Amino acid sequence: MPVRVVIASDGKKGHLNQSLVAARMLGDENPMVVTLRKDFNELPLRLRFASLGRGAITRAGARGLVERKMFDELPIGLTTLGNGKLPQDKDLRIFTVSTGTSVATANLVLARMLQADPIVCMTPSLLPRKLFRLNLVPPHDVKDREHLPENIIVTPAALSHHDEIASFDMANQLARDNNLNPDFEYIAMAIGGPSNSAPWREETVIEGLREVLKTAEVHEQKLLVSTSRRTPDWCRNWLIANYVGNPAVSYFLDANNSELNPLPGFFVLADGVVVTCDSFSMVGEAVNSGHRPIVIKVNEPPQSVKEAEFKVEKLDKMNRAVMNLSNEGLVDIANDAFEIRGCIIRRSRRKKPNLLYERVMDEVRQRLNIPEEVRV
Repeated sequence: MPVRVVIASDGKKGHLNQSLVAARMLGDENPMVVTLRKDFNELPLRLRFASLGRGAITRAGARGLVERKMFDELPIGLTTLGNGKLPQDKDLRIFTVSTGTSVATANLVLARMLQADPIVCMTPSLLPRKLFRLNLVPPHDVKDREHLPENIIVTPAALSHHDEIASFDMANQLARDNNLNPDFEYIAMAIGGPSNSAPWREETVIEGLREVLKTAEVHEQKLLVSTSRRTPDWCRNWLIANYVGNPAVSYFLDANNSELNPLPGFFVLADGVVVTCDSFSMVGEAVNSGHRPIVIKVNEPPQSVKEAEFKVEKLDKMNRAVMNLSNEGLVDIANDAFEIRGCIIRRSRRKKPNLLYERVMDEVRQRLNIPEEVRV
């Protein structure tokens, strides 16, 4: 059974990566990708879908939007995909995929035009989940896991796939370019940033960063460090002042000044991995690479009643999601300096790569009745 996937992208690299992983799970390693125009206002159309369902626009209307208004550029063959006129169209299953809110509407428009099954990653606002054939939802977006409809799959972490060949190539490149010594013991460190689901407390974050550095210095380990686009300036400035130039830090990447994502290479080079708990995507990447990452906290229970009303529910959701991975033995949670030090010293061995990826893929294919032979 042939499978074809069309991805609606908002241009954000992290969102596109998750959509590409979803396409791979479905059986298409080379999906078509269309990028939503930045000047296209999709909100009125989103509200129309929310009110009227998938029939909010006709198939002809959807084609008009796709061909003339919504996207920057269309890949060759998109508008004729699945029209039944070619031999390869026989038994063809078409899926549309998107990640995030702004392109979820475009996903539904593409699905209408192509008569495809729409699949969405994460939870778009204002659009009912029933509009999508499948919703791939992180744990902190789900209130009641015991009574979920068939079209919702709760993913253990953000979608990711560990490409071993590409990761080894990157590791070799990093080692050559930065004179990394294979005899050293490396600890990779992936630093995220505050979000609605995981706001940061400055003192807590710096305490964790300081302890990781101190442990590396005492035990003669070397750190491979990367920030993310979400890392706030105060944290970047502290890292530059305390990490850059320190003999215990062999590599430091400021994501604000580089397009490179060194994490796949880090995971090959490192004996252990430390991740801030706010980044569900980096936690998932580390687990899928075969590591049992050490997850350090970034916040404390809110002090004031007002803060508690606003934040504590979201904090609890994120913490529960990480705790679920810990209960499965897939991550180590370090809540203070003593635990950080202990986890780094006794870090666990690597496990089989892509554990989380294969688990979600199997569930996706079962729900969608995709045969075993369509495997990537």
